[in-house]
Amino acid sequence: MSLKFEAFLDQIVRGCPDRGAYGPRGLLVTLPARSFLPRARISPILSVNPWSEAALDTPGSALAPAPAAGLPADLGDAVRRILEEGSAASTRRAYASDLRYWLAWGDLNSISVLPCSIEHAMMFIVHHVDGMPAQIDAGLVELGVKRGSGLPALSSLRRKIAAMSAVHRARGYANPFEDPRFRMLMSKAGRVALKRTGYATNRKTALVLEQLEPLLATCHGDLRGLRDRAILLFAFGSGGRRRSEVASAVCERLTGHGEEYVYQLGVTKTHQDGDAGSVPVAGRAAIALRAWLEASGINKGPIFRGVGQDGVVLDRAISDRQINRIVKARAKAAGFDPAAFGAHSLRSGFMTETGLQGISLMEAMELSTHRDVRVAARYHQAGRGLRNKAARLLD
Repeated sequence: MSLKFEAFLDQIVRGCPDRGAYGPRGLLVTLPARSFLPRARISPILSVNPWSEAALDTPGSALAPAPAAGLPADLGDAVRRILEEGSAASTRRAYASDLRYWLAWGDLNSISVLPCSIEHAMMFIVHHVDGMPAQIDAGLVELGVKRGSGLPALSSLRRKIAAMSAVHRARGYANPFEDPRFRMLMSKAGRVALKRTGYATNRKTALVLEQLEPLLATCHGDLRGLRDRAILLFAFGSGGRRRSEVASAVCERLTGHGEEYVYQLGVTKTHQDGDAGSVPVAGRAAIALRAWLEASGINKGPIFRGVGQDGVVLDRAISDRQINRIVKARAKAAGFDPAAFGAHSLRSGFMTETGLQGISLMEAMELSTHRDVRVAARYHQAGRGLRNKAARLLD
């Protein structure tokens, strides 16, 4: 640990109550030699909301269903159903994965993280920015909650913090992640991480039209090809739809207007009230969508579905993860590095392409439904920059 970072942390932690197992400067505990936690102890954290009653199979766990606590059984069950159904499946999966990681990390350090103290929250930051003991790192990998040894990307760390903070809010715990001392540490730690890694996050490459065309060329006339072509063009052409929005698309929200369509978005990541408005599905996107619907015979329910090995269209919708795999598979088939692309490449590619073609940011955001102008502008300006005459002085 660098002396400068250690000294900074020392200044913050001095104000923390109950320093307990921390050393004289409030930094790291001395870890006892111990065998790693059996996988069966952690694996039951589930694909359900962290506030569901089944979220842990650990005796004496602090994961009591706080939002429903103290309510009659039938009312408590109803509260849990609303909380679960009101969260996107992708959010539930991410929270479950991050909570599984937190619990493994806490157990390997012989500490409780639910609820999490301010000291342990800071310790988590230190371990993931300045490095953790080798046996802890190896234990996380062994338990299957960490892909490999080493420090995580800053974006991954921020997501884990956000997930744990949400769990504390949902259960009514005192939230150390909203403590000013923690926020100050996280801000400084973010800068340290950026200096050491040189990047903020592993963003996927934006699929602008020039790169999208080779992917479309791999989509042939069989059912999978028709479906994948419709997915790529629907996601890109209707405003850079998120993969969750593509996976959840249903016929009941699709209205024909001559040869084209209007799609009602409903509930989205940034419009949980269901008032995200509607977007056009026009031109090539409309042609591809119609070809898929006619070939598959789909006229109600999920628009994009699995196709069995026998070529039969399944009843169930494909998942948002499958959308991601489809983009990667088509990128690989087109000769690109699949690791560089993902479902989000279609969203960022749409915004970048609007900048390339001189479409205003506001017009682009009308379709993309971005709420954060800074995020939208980052991609849009990347496209505009390539059209900047000042960048062509050497041509």
